[in-house]
Amino acid sequence: MRILRPAAEDEVVAAFLRAEADDQGRYREPIAERLSTDGEPPETVARPDLGDARQNAYRRRLLADLRGFGRDRWMFAGFPPRVDWHRAELTRDDLLEVRYIDDRDSDDRGDQACVLPLHLQHDLPSFSSVRKSSCRGSAG
Repeated sequence: MRILRPAAEDEVVAAFLRAEADDQGRYREPIAERLSTDGEPPETVARPDLGDARQNAYRRRLLADLRGFGRDRWMFAGFPPRVDWHRAELTRDDLLEVRYIDDRDSDDRGDQACVLPLHLQHDLPSFSSVRKSSCRGSAG
């Protein structure tokens, strides 16, 4: 892995929401509904302007309301209050060792499972039987 540069939290929030709202994103409908209710254009998430303080504040609020970011709830339960974010370049082998959060079965306590992509072996039907470990306290 090669660290490319630091990343501002606003950049991370924008990227997270953009991924959640795309055609494959699990939260595309709730995000679209919330944008519509708030009278916010879809571009606020689809093509974020990181130089717009109002948009950045709105996206933080949206991520907090929908996923618990900054509120120690849901997906972000137990998440550290301060994180040093970076953009990095990963090799294919690096990527296979990255743990990601599988929060499809999480509960209100924020219990989630971490999964290594290597363990999925491209067999989504057996996904639920993949051995998972708690993300709390995981280092990576």
